[in-house]
Formats: sequence, structure tokens, C-alpha cells
Amino acid sequence: MNRVGAAILGMIALAGCTAGQPAQTGGDAEFRVALVFDEGGRGDKSFNDSAARGLERIPSELGGKIQEVDSKSQADYKTNFEQLSIDKPDLIIGVGSTMEKAMFEAADSHPEQKYAIIDVPSDKPNLLGYTFREEEGSFLVGVLAGLTSKTGKVGFVGGKSIDLIKKFEAGFRAGVKAARPEAQVVSKYTEDWFDVAKGKEAALAVYASGADIVYHASGKCGLGVINAAEERGLLAIGVDSDQDDLAPGHVLTSMIKRVDLAVLDAAKRAKSGNFKGGTVVLGLKEGGVGITEMRHTKHLLPPRALEIVRAYESMIKNGTLRVPTTLEEVEKFVPPPVQTG
Repeated sequence: MNRVGAAILGMIALAGCTAGQPAQTGGDAEFRVALVFDEGGRGDKSFNDSAARGLERIPSELGGKIQEVDSKSQADYKTNFEQLSIDKPDLIIGVGSTMEKAMFEAADSHPEQKYAIIDVPSDKPNLLGYTFREEEGSFLVGVLAGLTSKTGKVGFVGGKSIDLIKKFEAGFRAGVKAARPEAQVVSKYTEDWFDVAKGKEAALAVYASGADIVYHASGKCGLGVINAAEERGLLAIGVDSDQDDLAPGHVLTSMIKRVDLAVLDAAKRAKSGNFKGGTVVLGLKEGGVGITEMRHTKHLLPPRALEIVRAYESMIKNGTLRVPTTLEEVEKFVPPPVQTG
């Protein structure tokens, strides 16, 4: 297990097929966890795949059966949650903020059922929400981008221009500013999560402006960003899952968001009998976000780059550096001096 995964398992308190035809696997019938994917589904090599990895660990680590439920469109969410709630598994998990309305309605209609949702805070007694400090991991990849860029211009490609994705952009811009104040950051939004062609088109436009590194937070669209980096012989930065292997040597690093461990943690709480609704917030300190080991790209980094990144990481973890979460905060952000060695 990598350093991020070990940290979150140590720090989070102990006390998951097609719609209507869930696939079930695993042993102990006494404990059941169902997980509803968003429209991206398995194979997005990002957010949903990370959730699936957490779900797959449940039978071997906790015992029980797991169900995967696909959503062909957002219109499926309500039906999926209602059907699962009638079936009464021990825990129902929803992946992503687009499910918020449908899951909250299900939680209100079935107060005895336990639910968990990713990327949405909760104040309901039977619904546990997991949110992440995406800005913290994004800050670190911004530092790397600022230090590594040869042109002094880097880019960001977002999915839909919502507050959640603005957190990624704000953290990234703040990291670039800390590492290289004179560097420029160019941003584009696809206003989509799933169209790979739109991701590639946005990235190519950013590269054409002179950027040589582009960070994406755009769901499945990000596969197009990585395709563009490989096509242009430049660098991308992945998100959510470790995307470094998608184009070895062209993905500088990935900002990992440990949705998998949030899924596993929710299941542990449900099985332990200590399940309580509310919100769990995961950042660098909790091991909820982080960066990859850059197994294909370390040789591209300038001297002491990793020392600088680790110094900033320590400052975030000990509370001496608060990363901006909005573009307005980035404008006012004064990066603290960093000491290495």
C-alpha cells in the first residue's frame, strides 16, 4: 500500500451491472454493500474506478456481498436508490455530487437505511458524506508544474464550472504562484464530464497558447487531455486515480483523491455498528489526497523540486499553510517562504 493509503486507513475512525440488474459478488450474505456509479461508470480511469477499487476490497477485508449499479443517465439515480432501498442492503453508496438530490430524497424516505455519498456534505443522521480538500493536493501539483515548466505557462482544464472544480483550479493556481510567481496559468472548461473529444479540444487549445503542462479535473474528459499531451509531446497532470500509466512519460504526476478508501471506510462504519451520519473531510493530513511517485517522470524534475513539494506538504499538514479554495483567495494569496535541506 502506498503512503497515502496507509495514512488514511490509520487516521479515519473505524467505528459499495446495469440499473435494476445489479451484479453481486463476495461471501458473507449477512453484510451487503451496494454502490451506484454516476454516468461515467466503470472504465473512466478516474473517479468511478477509484470507488470501484474500494468496493472490491470489502468482501476480502470485511466479508459480505457487494453490488455495482450503473446509471446510464442522471434520470436513473432516483430509481436506482429507491430499488436498492427497498432491497435493504446494509449500506448504499452514491458516487458524486450529481446524485445529491436523489440520495437526500432516498435518505428522507427511508430513515432506517444507511447511506454514504462522495463529494457531498451531510447533516442527516442516516447519511454519511465524504468531502475532500482537493485544493491541497492541487496545490502540490501546481508547485510541480511551476517548477518544471520550460515555457513559464501552464494550464488547467476543468469539467463543469462548479464550486467543486473551482477548488481544484484555485489550489493549482496557488501552487504555481508559490513555486513561480511570474508564471501564467491558462484555464478552459469543457462543461462536460464524459466527452473525451471535448477534453482533447480544450487541452490542445491550452497547449497552443504556449502552455507545456496541463492539469485536468474533468472526469472522463481528462482522457482527452492526456491524449493531447501525448500527441503534442508535452505533459499532462492526472486526477482522482493514478493516471501516470495512461501515457508514460507524458503524465507528470496525478493528484490522487482516495475515493476508494472513503468507500471502504463507510463500509467499515456500517459493519461495526458505529455508523453515524454527518460529514467526513479528508485532506493531506488525513491521507485523503496526495500525489503519485512519478515513476515515469522524476528525471524531468529540476533539482530540489521534490524537497520543495515535501516542505509545502508539511506546512499544509501542520496548519501553517492554508491553501486558497476560490480564485478570489488566490489573488490575495501570499505564499509563505519555504525552507528545505
